[in-house]
Amino acid sequence: MSEQPNKNPYSAKNPEGAPHVRSSWKNVSVAEGGPVVQQTPATPAKPVEKPKKGEKTPVLCYYMAGLAFVLYAIFIKLNGFWGLVVDAIVAVAVFFILKLLLRKDPEKEARKKAEQEAKEAEKARLEEEKRLMNVNTGRPDVDEMIISGRKQIQEIHKLNDSIPDPILSEQMDRLESYASRIFEILEEQPGKAQRCKKFLNYYMPTTIKLLTTYQKWQDHQEIEGNVTNTLDQIVGIMETIVRAFGRQLDNMYEDEAMDVNAEITVLDAMLKAEGFKE
Repeated sequence: MSEQPNKNPYSAKNPEGAPHVRSSWKNVSVAEGGPVVQQTPATPAKPVEKPKKGEKTPVLCYYMAGLAFVLYAIFIKLNGFWGLVVDAIVAVAVFFILKLLLRKDPEKEARKKAEQEAKEAEKARLEEEKRLMNVNTGRPDVDEMIISGRKQIQEIHKLNDSIPDPILSEQMDRLESYASRIFEILEEQPGKAQRCKKFLNYYMPTTIKLLTTYQKWQDHQEIEGNVTNTLDQIVGIMETIVRAFGRQLDNMYEDEAMDVNAEITVLDAMLKAEGFKE
């Protein structure tokens, strides 16, 4: 009998019939001469857990038990068999008391480990944010303040985009400008961090909270009462907040202004002394 030609277009003997199909557990594979077969991922075998070893006894327990045995024998001076028994009982008691005192609490160790991991994760997050924002003043606490401040500036910017009110939008533009300059100065002069703490930890978050409330309620201004009164109060306080941001920026220049004033005073005195000024 003559061999019949393979008519299956997906047969390995007829590669012209279909394009090449990559093989992986997520792809569909084709069985030679048969229908399409969907492969399912093999369930990975679970690693065999090794039995936990018993908790190791601290070496200090053995040393202290031996020391107790020797000291008791020297100072108490018990003779005979019963003296030795009592000495051994004292040494064993010291051993188990110390073992109990030095025993590690699994829950406490787990909490300690979790806290350490959380600190390391927070540190890694801060380092990544410092890298992305290109902040490195040499003082981690100041770096964190700058990063936090710039995040809040971004929040104000997003709120500005979602609030169409032209007056509020102009005020928020000024807030962004003042705040950005404040943190630029702080990055240049980390020693001024103390002046920014209240501004960063209270004034900026409170401003964001007020603007967020306005953004949520702005579409319900037709509701008279609490909604309209609250929105009016937010609009009314914003100009005062803008002035406060500007005053904070002005305070950042206080040292430089004092230095310039002192230089002017000295220069004026020298000009008078040299006869250049009457």
